[in-house]
Amino acid sequence: MKRIIVALTSMAILAGACAREESNPITNGQGEIAGEVTTESVILQSRLTMGDALVDGDLPGAKGIARFEVATSMEFVDSLTTGWLRATSEHDFIVKAKLDGLDAGTRYYYRLGYGPTEDRTTTGPTRTFKTLDGSTASTEVSFVAVTGMNYHRFHHTPNRAYKGSDKDLGYPALVTILESKPDFFVATGDNVYYDVPYKGRAETAAEMRKKWHEQLVQPRYIDLFAQVPTYWEKDDHDSRYNDSDNTRDAEPSPELGAAIFLEQVPVADPSSSSPVTYRTHRINKLLQIWLTEGRDHVRTAGGSSSMSTIESKLAFSSISAMCLRPSRRRKGFEAAHGHVGALRWLRRDGIRYRWRGPGPMDCRSR
Repeated sequence: MKRIIVALTSMAILAGACAREESNPITNGQGEIAGEVTTESVILQSRLTMGDALVDGDLPGAKGIARFEVATSMEFVDSLTTGWLRATSEHDFIVKAKLDGLDAGTRYYYRLGYGPTEDRTTTGPTRTFKTLDGSTASTEVSFVAVTGMNYHRFHHTPNRAYKGSDKDLGYPALVTILESKPDFFVATGDNVYYDVPYKGRAETAAEMRKKWHEQLVQPRYIDLFAQVPTYWEKDDHDSRYNDSDNTRDAEPSPELGAAIFLEQVPVADPSSSSPVTYRTHRINKLLQIWLTEGRDHVRTAGGSSSMSTIESKLAFSSISAMCLRPSRRRKGFEAAHGHVGALRWLRRDGIRYRWRGPGPMDCRSR
């Protein structure tokens, strides 16, 4: 295995008193998440917590230390570890590490070592991710794109809440996703709803963090992300509130919305002082995806959007994918664009784009 270069950050909120720590031991109550997988890198994330169950609707964080152990075998032979990460009060007890120098198209296994101090640690369950195959591989790829993960409506809204006996495990659809064995999971916005319910909506950092805690502590999310790496984008509800832009004075502010999102999910290098949220990934020879992250860049002029209708739809497109197919008309490849959204066809600058709703996008050679 290649030498791994690690960029680290440590994150946390207030820890409980010693007596409470004894009755609610430090653990990784929200599991782990692997994000932004490339051919040679990944961002690993966890959060130290006091137990693994909600207390008054929230999952308290815990002060401590943690590090990730990574290997190419489940037995962790010849494993490598990151340095110790301190979970402090600055960033909600979240610990993140970016690992570089990985091998393309390789299955990796990782686990979290954590505890109150370096000499009092516990080793967490084994998780896994696979690096991208890269631009020269023609391997089959399967991925899922999901939006609208409305915790309150699923759990609490009268006449709409889920009534199954397995409700506490979280959304049943996540089981279906895991059974389909996707190569990666794309969260395309509205991952939490700060403004639902509207009365008592989240406006402060603590209130916004609570929305993520109650969402990610659900066992079916933990099980899914233990095996499937992720890419994340935000929309209006998990940025500020419904149909929000970056100009109005209402809370939460655009700056706070952007900061909490970067804190709560693995999107950008945690060591970067100027993180970039719009990005593209070449999955393999036949597929490339773009994550445009329009919520960070939309502006208004005179009370209305300064972008044209088409530009705004492109800017807010949660994920665009391009199949690169061998062309019969010319040497090389031709592009077929797809989008997980409502539009079916769109013309712009003389190019006809096909926008697909939920369903498979065929990138096979024709």
